Amino acid sequence: MLAEGTADFIAEVGEVIAWLLAAVRCSPVEGAMAYCTPRVKVETMDRGLLSVRYRCELEFDISMGDEAKDVGGCCWHGMFRNPVVVRGFPIPRRPRPNTGLEIPFHMAARLTDARRVHEFLGRFYLKGFSAMLAAVEVTQGMVLWHLYHNTAGDRISYLDASNTPHAGGISANVLRESRHVIGWCSHADYLAGMSRFSI
Repeated sequence: MLAEGTADFIAEVGEVIAWLLAAVRCSPVEGAMAYCTPRVKVETMDRGLLSVRYRCELEFDISMGDEAKDVGGCCWHGMFRNPVVVRGFPIPRRPRPNTGLEIPFHMAARLTDARRVHEFLGRFYLKGFSAMLAAVEVTQGMVLWHLYHNTAGDRISYLDASNTPHAGGISANVLRESRHVIGWCSHADYLAGMSRFSI
């Protein structure tokens, strides 16, 4: 591939290509998440009076995810067969740390095979046949969702999410204007009503 332009433009195009090539990979281990870190090797080919020609080579380092370290926001792994996370690229700042995968609302609906938002017993869901997302929190322009899915592909019920906290204050405008993150920290200790000395 040949690219012509300013150094900044070519660098940006190279970053996009590196991210795309890393993101479309599959984890080498069935059912496990992997991390991919792209690296660019640059070599000067020809230095002229008005231009410089470079040769770039992309390399990809793949490492396996450590499930024990991934303490929060991991439920989104169930949406993909062999997910790969690309390292080394910035993501927008989030109001809540340790959350999962940020994804456009329409894509989340498509991945769960949901045609519309459902309200059931005062809770909001994106529900398909064997997977559903439950809205668990709305915070500072972000809606946090938790994924429930039936690994055998059988029908899932709204009652399967009955133990999940639910987000209040959701409306069509909130869903339209918010960022959406699939992943919710389920590793929390429920200490309500306990003596502070018994912890």
